[in-house]
Amino acid sequence: MKLLLLPLLLFSGLVPAFASEGVKEIEYRLAAATSMADERQLGLAMVDLIGSACSGNAGAAAVLGSRYMTGAGEFEQAPGKALTLLRFASQRGIARAMPDLVLLLSRANSSQAEIEEAAKWRKIGNALSPGSMEMAIAAQAFEIARNGRDATAGYQAAAVWLQKRNLGMSTEDASINCSAW
Repeated sequence: MKLLLLPLLLFSGLVPAFASEGVKEIEYRLAAATSMADERQLGLAMVDLIGSACSGNAGAAAVLGSRYMTGAGEFEQAPGKALTLLRFASQRGIARAMPDLVLLLSRANSSQAEIEEAAKWRKIGNALSPGSMEMAIAAQAFEIARNGRDATAGYQAAAVWLQKRNLGMSTEDASINCSAW
């Protein structure tokens, strides 16, 4: 009996305490730890969120990308990390990532390629979340940044993405490499 329990005990020490936990639970733990000023629990929740996102959880990538975009409390602002994470989540159809991705790409000095990508995610976000207030705000920022530039290629890319999704084909072409972080 002891021989059977030993591997189980050893294995349980290698698995994070909240490995099976969902993104909502991690968000709750982040909020609770922040409100209680519990740095230990905050650190554990941050590690779990980063681990989940870097393991390919698109929902966690959306949450983490938003936090890196804004520099929310416990995470420093890192637009490069945010772009990678939000792009990954958006490619996997996580609608909550799309307004933030559009905002991140819609700056006064955005390149034509960034404007086209923002147009793509604006159109997809509107299709997946019609009437979303977040998408409406992102759309306004996009129009200001676009400043009359042609975004046809982005709209065409959105139509292709939506068609692939509707046909059950893969829409994924982004990945996350957290090794450098």
